[in-house]
Amino acid sequence: MRAKNFIITTILLITSLVMSPISWAKIYSEEIEQTVSFDNVYDISIDNVDGDIEIHAIENLEEISVKVTKRIDARDEDIAKDYSESLEIKRLHEKDRIIFKTEAPDAFPEGILSARVNYHISVPQDIAVVTRSVRGDVIIEGVSGAQDIGAANGTVELKGVLGGFQITVVKGAIKGKIWLNGASAFSTTDGSIDLEILDTLSFPLNLETTNGDINLRLPLEYSADLEAQCENGHIISEIPLTIENQKSETILRGYFNNGGPLLKLSASNGDIKIQKISAEREKRKEGTPPLVEEEKSPRPPLIKGEEEVEVIKAQTPPSIDGVLNEKVWRNATRLSEFYLANGEASAYEFTEAYLLWDEDNFYIGVKAYDPQMPKIKISQTEFDSPVWEDDDIELLIDPNPQTQQYYHIAVNPIGTVFDQQVLRRYEPKRLGSSVEQILNTSQKETDVMWGSNCIADTEIYPDFWSVEIAIPFKSLGDSEFGIWGFNLHRKVHSQREYIYWSPTYASDEDASWPHFPERFGKLRFVVERTTSAFEPPPEYIRLDKIEISGNEIVSNAEILSIIDLKPSERFNPEEIPAIRQTLEESGLFSKVTATLSFSEDSSTLLIEVVENPFVEVVDEAQSRPVSPSISFINSLKIDGNALFTSQQLSRYFNLKTGRIVTDQISTKCRLIGELYHNRGYPLASADYRIAGGMLDITIDEGRIKQIRLVGNKRIKRDEVIKFLDISEGDVYTSDIGEEKIFRMAAKLKRENNYFLTLTDWKLDSEQKTLSIDIEEQPLGKISPHPTVNFNRVHGLMLGGGAQVTTVFAGGGRLYGGASYGISSKSWNSQLGAEKWFFNRHRFTVGGQIHKLTDTNDLGLLSEGEDFLGSALFGEAFEDYFERKGYEVWLQQQLTSSTSVKVRYADDEYSSLFINNNWSLFNPSMPKRGNPRIDDGVIRSITISYEFDTRNVKQFATRNFHIYPVPSGQTQNGWQGYFSMEYAGRELFALLTDAFGLRKGDFDFTLYKFYITRYNRLSTRQTL
Repeated sequence: MRAKNFIITTILLITSLVMSPISWAKIYSEEIEQTVSFDNVYDISIDNVDGDIEIHAIENLEEISVKVTKRIDARDEDIAKDYSESLEIKRLHEKDRIIFKTEAPDAFPEGILSARVNYHISVPQDIAVVTRSVRGDVIIEGVSGAQDIGAANGTVELKGVLGGFQITVVKGAIKGKIWLNGASAFSTTDGSIDLEILDTLSFPLNLETTNGDINLRLPLEYSADLEAQCENGHIISEIPLTIENQKSETILRGYFNNGGPLLKLSASNGDIKIQKISAEREKRKEGTPPLVEEEKSPRPPLIKGEEEVEVIKAQTPPSIDGVLNEKVWRNATRLSEFYLANGEASAYEFTEAYLLWDEDNFYIGVKAYDPQMPKIKISQTEFDSPVWEDDDIELLIDPNPQTQQYYHIAVNPIGTVFDQQVLRRYEPKRLGSSVEQILNTSQKETDVMWGSNCIADTEIYPDFWSVEIAIPFKSLGDSEFGIWGFNLHRKVHSQREYIYWSPTYASDEDASWPHFPERFGKLRFVVERTTSAFEPPPEYIRLDKIEISGNEIVSNAEILSIIDLKPSERFNPEEIPAIRQTLEESGLFSKVTATLSFSEDSSTLLIEVVENPFVEVVDEAQSRPVSPSISFINSLKIDGNALFTSQQLSRYFNLKTGRIVTDQISTKCRLIGELYHNRGYPLASADYRIAGGMLDITIDEGRIKQIRLVGNKRIKRDEVIKFLDISEGDVYTSDIGEEKIFRMAAKLKRENNYFLTLTDWKLDSEQKTLSIDIEEQPLGKISPHPTVNFNRVHGLMLGGGAQVTTVFAGGGRLYGGASYGISSKSWNSQLGAEKWFFNRHRFTVGGQIHKLTDTNDLGLLSEGEDFLGSALFGEAFEDYFERKGYEVWLQQQLTSSTSVKVRYADDEYSSLFINNNWSLFNPSMPKRGNPRIDDGVIRSITISYEFDTRNVKQFATRNFHIYPVPSGQTQNGWQGYFSMEYAGRELFALLTDAFGLRKGDFDFTLYKFYITRYNRLSTRQTL
């Protein structure tokens, strides 16, 4: 019998291994951009299947800009590309309407896990909008026109929109800040409606939800007839309401401010709350869209959080695991009204917080929703590191508002904690300040050595991240349970959004600075919630049954564990929306409905679910899988990680055995990549696969798959890669990579005369490619050299020349030119060439023939200064002579700052005489005479050694040769030369016999040296 069981078990095991899916999740994205003229266009329509739609109005825009992003998760990149091609984006033009439509195949082919098409559209302000989507969020901002929006699954958000509205959602929330310009209706089957009407102009308005709350904020002066229907909830109004003939327990009728158009509100399973705001908060402008004008100074808040809230005592302490699904949190104090720092607008990103306490700890739970979860910033992993540089939740707790001290605790999405005690009020530190500046321990404004001893844990979901924190009261001093100061701050770096429960009313510059204790809200610790006459106490019932349907894989026991609820317990019906939300956010279900049913003698909670695709993971401690009918994973493995250990990554991202929803593990993998990016690994990514009962997460820390060179036609690739010192397959890091790229450019500059400059370099994180753009020297370059000069010898000299340089065969140059003296009626001319050998230590062979006007006063003035002095003022600073002949030279560059040169010259020297006394400002002043020289032929050999170690060098050019000149920017270094010129007739007599060289007329040995030292005396003075 045992043998038979063993054979059957073996067959089943082999079958499961063969049939188990082996899949690597690959993400492929493609962007399409289009621009459409706005002429004769009044409507824009978007018909999408699965993906987000964002429409933003831009002032004075005269065109429609559309950016479509296809994003496909697949097991193979080629499959993803093929499927992307089948996703068609069609553009139609019907009369005055532009239509964009997504056409997708009826079903996913094998290998495709998910596909989304996101629209990001910029439009002029005056345009009507029609959207239809099956799954995805819709965001419209700043538009002035009718809005017709239909969404099956997703949130609809309206930001500062003017118009008449027809908004229909099946599953999802509706929220917005709007101006009404016509009759409007908002409807959702499963979700809440959160609207703010920004002025007192009223029109017929209908808000309806089946499962969810209605929160409507109106100006105090708003006029309307009210009909509110609420079957399983409460109706609360902060605006004075005149009630008419109240006969029904579920329908409330009345009017605000003498009545007006009908305001109809209906929430079958939820509360209706009408809040008041000031009508001056936003102003409607004639002929302009509803944009808010920026004020020079912050004004008093027009909407704000409650000044004081009660913190309820917990019956049982919550487990600190980052998951807020325990029943105790459903009875906690809930904070959901969060604002921007200036207090003038509600936060765009939704945040909700829960507060509890017991004898030992203060508990805070927060859910931070973000539609771009894979882009949240995570970089800090060490305790007390600058967590505020990440997306984070920050708590500011003041147990004794009568003193200056309070406590500051910050937690990022992976549970990294920073805590400090603030000793006294201190000025804002700008975002980007150093850790030392922000901590400022030297001035004892804060005590970073204080420890909160808090326990914090986080969890990451596809649409939000959550944190649970337990802070021991004993760490917060000996304060009694009086009125505490408190604020909760959230940073959303991708949107530069800084969110507060109690606004700080700070300027935009200081919006990220939470340390304004005078702006803290207030907490009061109570055992039970205090009720008022306007809000009846919660009614508890005995829950006899819980019936669950629609679940095939997730067991009833597991669902009950998630919602922390059992039959026969005391139950508050107001918990139903929270129960539904908890199940939805677990990620296991695409749809959840929860209703309460009563019979004559019992009550039943009916829960109906639709399961999401998921991967089941089994705890390694268990001996058998939870469900043998599906694939399961009994182990977790992380490969390829060197920067972080597997234990660290598991702790940061809460990677553990248990059920893992594909969207959730995909989000975590992307955030692992973001963590690497923020730590200087721009090409890093994380991927996962499921095979053989194992969840295998593979970290690619940024290995370069390809190095692509652009522009190197003559420079060999091998030489570039050698100097780059980065190979394909190496891990690329920003600091080391940039240093190596610039070092490569410097080496190429020294070693390869074809190299001109490094024009650009970039990384492609999708393709893992490093692209380097190189600009090479042109084979030949012609540089013109015009001649315009004036001196007393030639008068005005006009002429020109050119220099041709080449890098071919080692490089060289050919130059020549001629100029004519108007007064002297004589020509100067020059023709020469140089050939270069080697690049790093250049060796030069050169020669020229010439007839030149030369001077020994080369270092006194530049050519330009001599020209101005002679032509304008008649000053004669330089003396001239003529030399005619040829010369040849050899020059060796020893180092970057030293060289040695051997030159042979055969020149006939002649005196020159004054031919022009004119000057612009002193035309009658005779100029100084030009001294005569000893005419004759000089044949000499010169050996010179030159050095120039100046930190800033400057050169001038005369007769196609460069020479160093002083620079006012030089702060240190040496510059000078040593030379010996020999013109011995005996030597040239020997050369005459050997090579036919003629003897010179002079016999001498001339030594020259010139040394200059530059020293910096101050920031503006150099000696």
